[in-house]
Formats: sequence, structure tokens, C-alpha cells
Amino acid sequence: MTEHHPLDERAPSGLDRARAKLEFRLDPKIKAVTKELEAINRELVNLSVDGLPKILQVKVGKREYTSIRRLEISGTGISRSEIPNEDPYLHILDYKIREGMIGEGMVGVLLLPWTLGAEPVGKDVIEFLESQEDFDNLGGWGVTLPTSIDKGRPFNLNEWNLKHPLFASAKRARGKLYSQREMPIYTRILGRHIGIARRIIPDEEGMITMLRNSFWWTREEIGVQRELDEKFAAFYVLVEGKSEQERQDEPGGVRKLGLRPSEVTV
Repeated sequence: MTEHHPLDERAPSGLDRARAKLEFRLDPKIKAVTKELEAINRELVNLSVDGLPKILQVKVGKREYTSIRRLEISGTGISRSEIPNEDPYLHILDYKIREGMIGEGMVGVLLLPWTLGAEPVGKDVIEFLESQEDFDNLGGWGVTLPTSIDKGRPFNLNEWNLKHPLFASAKRARGKLYSQREMPIYTRILGRHIGIARRIIPDEEGMITMLRNSFWWTREEIGVQRELDEKFAAFYVLVEGKSEQERQDEPGGVRKLGLRPSEVTV
């Protein structure tokens, strides 16, 4: 079995979008999973990667999701591998989890720090960046951390706010895993763009690729990303339901945590 969807390595074509659009309309399972993961992903954008909670709670309208498990790269669960290239620009980082980590009806969320988008907060590093004559031509404040590294300034975590995480989400529905990943198929439906969830197929070791990170590295930036991953990367397993504390605070006294796997309605 191939591990990666054939569209992972290139932007989807017009035919790919048309097929995805048809599948979204005709397959209620794909439609339900897509809408659910899209709604969860919109909430993940608001998280701060350097302040992730031990228990992740996500509220989407009347639906609530609570994590029952959190894994870190420094522990067990997330498999991080690198695919090197003679040109570091083409270096690839793969993040995988065991297929069995996401049970029926559960949602898996991978949250990663990333060097792109980090915001400088230290006075010294801001002054250093502003002193670079070609700074504006290098992309300005959107790539400040890679620029700082490339200009030879040692990375100091205290000088940076990592802000929003890079993320991927997945759900098991009727035995199959579906994910919205780094390069989803986007198709316009009813006047809005929808990133269609796609099937994840495990490799021979029973691992699934949640995300492939390939943001045009320099050698120094690869080293910083390794450090950030060790400190902040996390994978959560979510089920639909309220937290134990919320249930205790409800009228009627203390109740046991009654989390239930969400099911796709067809």
C-alpha cells in the first residue's frame, strides 16, 4: 500500500477538484467528515503553539471536543523523520502517528511550531532585523525568524513569539481514516472554498503521515525546527463531549466523564 495520496506532491488539477467536488456532494461520509474537520481547524488557528494546554478543548457551535490523550515528540507516539537532500532547500520533515491512535469516531490533531510566521518580540532581535539593508526585499516581517537565522544571528527562544501552530487533523469514520493535511484539495462549493478531507492509508509499519513539512529550509533553520519540535510539537486525541470539570459544574452535582466518540451522520 502506498503511504501518500498521489496529490500530496503537487497542486490538484482542475480534474482533481471536479472529482473532489462530486465526491463531496455524493458521499455523505466525506461531506460530514470534511465539514467537521474544517470547523475544528478554524478553532485550532486561534491556539498559541508555545502555550498548548495539557487538555485541549474545542467548541464548534453546540458540539464540544475534549482530548483524552496528548503525545509529544520527546515522549512516545509522534514519529518525526527527515528526508535529507544535498540542497537543504529541499529538506523534508515527516510527522507520523500509529494508525491505532485514532479510534472509531475520534479526531486526531497534530500541532507543530514552525519557523515561518514567528513574531520577534525581543528589542535586540528587532533592531538587528531592521538594520539589514535588504530586509524588505527578503519578504519583510512574514519571514523574520528564517531571515534572522540566515543572517547569522543565533536563535534565542525568548526573543520570539511562535504564535499560531502548523496543524493537521484526522478522523476515523466507519473504520477508515480521513484527514485534512498540508495540501488539501480546495474546491469552490456554494460560494466558498472547502478543503476536502482525503483518505489516509497506513504504510507497512502501520504509521500514517499526518503532515509533511517542506518550507524551503536552510541548514541552520532545520536545526532550529528540530529544537522547536522537541519543545512544543503535540498530538491530541479528541472525543466529542464535555470535560469532567464542566460536568461537575453542571446542576445536579458530580458526574463521571461521559465522553462519547462522535459518529458521522448519513
